[in-house]
Amino acid sequence: MAQLNNQVVGLIRFSYLAKSGGWNIKVSNETHKEELFSKQRMALRFRLFETLTVPSLLYQTDKDFKCIVLCSDQMPEAFTKRLIDCLEGHDNLIFMALPPLPHHRAAAMAFERLKNETAQLFTGFRLDDDDMLQKTYIENLKDKIERAGPFIEPNKPLITSFNFGLFLEKTKAGNKVFDVIERTPGAQGTAMTTYINESRTIFSRNHRKLPAYFRTISHIDGPAWLRTVHSNNIAAPKITGRDHLIEQDRVAQLLYAHFGLSMDMVSALKL
Repeated sequence: MAQLNNQVVGLIRFSYLAKSGGWNIKVSNETHKEELFSKQRMALRFRLFETLTVPSLLYQTDKDFKCIVLCSDQMPEAFTKRLIDCLEGHDNLIFMALPPLPHHRAAAMAFERLKNETAQLFTGFRLDDDDMLQKTYIENLKDKIERAGPFIEPNKPLITSFNFGLFLEKTKAGNKVFDVIERTPGAQGTAMTTYINESRTIFSRNHRKLPAYFRTISHIDGPAWLRTVHSNNIAAPKITGRDHLIEQDRVAQLLYAHFGLSMDMVSALKL
């Protein structure tokens, strides 16, 4: 099988101050900005980003990809410096700051800046700044798209979603980890493949509604991602499929094998 000429780029919105579609966007602009960059919120976001998200990108078995970390040009200087320091020395991770825009426009602009015009296809994947991907995510993503090559046509984006993952949830009894198989695409690692000159991105539509607009192939091998559920989730996390299908001992094995985390490590994490 001939290998597709496919450029892979991820995008993480790290406290990006958006005009629409952002964190807690329903409040006033000033309140939104104040809450977005509050010390308590930023402490949590950095803790999860540095402990979970960044390591999951650095340990990928296939390192031929880039991931944009998009932040706001209005983020306080101390937080901006910490973010830059966190990404420094990691060629795969690209710092980018943009002014307030509708989030889908900001994402499109960010992706466009990294496009390699020598590529035929462009695959953009999304990831939240408090989640992580399994060690073989990039390798698996490329393989899935390669196998789906006949479905990729001009002006007909292809969605690749990984619907099996783990939830790390804060509860009154402590942090709990359990398996989830979603019925609709989540925000963790879902990707869109287009021809390089096309403008639509994985942020063009709500991730849960992608199959209503685009050809979508979903996979349940994995687990492909770990999603955190904590006090700072502005949208109440909803599972669209099935959960708690696997015994806890097996969950612990999957957690270590795919993410390099022990149950003790995630139990001690402050969510």
